[in-house]
Amino acid sequence: FEENSQKQLEETRKELYENSQKQLEETRKEFENYKKQFEETQKQFEENSQKQLEETRKELYENSQKQLEETRKEFENYKKQFEETQKQIEENSQKQVENSEKKIQDIQQELVNSFNELENTRKQLEESQNQTQSR
Repeated sequence: FEENSQKQLEETRKELYENSQKQLEETRKEFENYKKQFEETQKQFEENSQKQLEETRKELYENSQKQLEETRKEFENYKKQFEETQKQIEENSQKQVENSEKKIQDIQQELVNSFNELENTRKQLEESQNQTQSR
């Protein structure tokens, strides 16, 4: 009986050992499969993240280029408006200077005319005095 018991115990141990080895091997295979799936998923995630990052960079660059171009155009418009305004100011200033010069010339002419009139009046008075004295 003891021998049989010993044999059965040995066989049971052997079976248990073999079964546990099989289960261990299956678990290792499952683990390797999960590990492989995880690595593939990780790789896909990184690739997708990199693609998204590149697309986002590209979009941001294109948008910033568009905004830069719009800003340049606005600047050119403001510059053009400024130059036109500056030109108008210069033209108006020149007209004012010309008008002022003309007014000064007119005033000078009036003064010359007034002086000539005064001079004529003085001569007439002088002549009149001379005539009066000669009488």
